[in-house]
Amino acid sequence: MTTHLRNSVFGVATAALLFGGGTAIALAGTADGAPEQQAPSVVHLGEDCTTGAPAAHTDDGASAYCAQVRGTQTAIWSSTPDPVPNDPRTPPRPADDCFGIDDETTGVNGEPLYCNPTVNGRDPGNLLWQLVP
Repeated sequence: MTTHLRNSVFGVATAALLFGGGTAIALAGTADGAPEQQAPSVVHLGEDCTTGAPAAHTDDGASAYCAQVRGTQTAIWSSTPDPVPNDPRTPPRPADDCFGIDDETTGVNGEPLYCNPTVNGRDPGNLLWQLVP
C-alpha cells in the first residue's frame, strides 16, 4: 500500500471514529489508487452483479461468476463466466427475440427453447426463441 493511500485510509478511519461513524472501514485499492472490486462472501445465482466483479461462491460452496446477459446491460451471478442467454427472472416465450444462435433456455411455461433464425415470414433470418424440435 502506498504511503498516500495508507494515509488516506487512516484519515477516513480517524474521521469516522471522531465524528460518530462508530465503525471504521478500510477500502482496498489498486496500485493506481482506484478502489478494488471485491466479491461478496456469498452470492445467489441469478442476482445482479457488477460487470467485472471477481468470482465468488454460493452458499453451498459452488463457484459463481458475474456474467453478462446477452443483448442487455445487465450482469448476473452465474455458474459459468460465459454470457447468459436470458435473464432467468424473466424467462422468454416462443417467438421472443434472442441474441445468441443455438443458445438454449427454459421458457416461461417450463418448455425447452433454443435461439434459431427464422426461415420464413416478413423478416427471415431474425433470431427468435423457438421450441426445441
